[in-house]
Amino acid sequence: MTENLAEMIKNMEDVTEVPVEESSIQSEVELEAETVSQEPEVQGAPKLSTIPLVDWFELNRDQIGNLNVFYTRLTIRGINERDTMAFSFQVNPDDANDETRDLFVFKETSSRKVINLPVVNMNIFNHDIFRIIYRAPVPYNNIFIKSYGVKTGLINVFCIEDSLGNLIPYEKTKMKKSDDTLELILPDSQKILDQLSLPANIEPAQILYKQLQKYVSKITTNQDLVTWFNERTVGVIDINHLMLIDDTLIYVFNQ
Repeated sequence: MTENLAEMIKNMEDVTEVPVEESSIQSEVELEAETVSQEPEVQGAPKLSTIPLVDWFELNRDQIGNLNVFYTRLTIRGINERDTMAFSFQVNPDDANDETRDLFVFKETSSRKVINLPVVNMNIFNHDIFRIIYRAPVPYNNIFIKSYGVKTGLINVFCIEDSLGNLIPYEKTKMKKSDDTLELILPDSQKILDQLSLPANIEPAQILYKQLQKYVSKITTNQDLVTWFNERTVGVIDINHLMLIDDTLIYVFNQ
């Protein structure tokens, strides 16, 4: 396990290909897709279609508004309104008296594709980067998908939910801009959930995520570990940091 872990850390690269502001961790955060699935396509595996980002927003306007994310097409002379969109979201959504909002402008929104599913949650970052969380359709609705929109396409993290509402990542795949469908990776849900009551797999987790070292005394089981990492994602504005957490949990639950 130590050799595999060392090799995993050695191969880490930056997935975003752009500088991300306010990073709170060091070079190990810079990931490419060390846990990206390279397995051959499973015959008959369910597939999800994609849709241009601009059209997806139109279809999900009401749900997105409920998440305090607002957008508009830019109707400016010489600008294709389907290719450029402005987004704003509340800086402090927990403070009803603070209406301050951040503004982001996305380009190429008619050619950037996203998964054609209703939104569960959405985060917008600098440099035209976003994360959308989806729930897979019935009968696969025990699966959640964290889909990171980066310059080169989508990085999709497949998760299941525990009894506390935490998401547990179990697989990650990468899509190019030209890809039209996403193959749904099915989990062994019971195997994952059975591990929650086991003693926490601390050793690889704290090697991959060094900040964990200061909190190991508070973590006894894998359930504690999952809960701690899910709480850690709240308020994070660094996409590399979020994906490091995903990759750490994927590695821990695949041992």
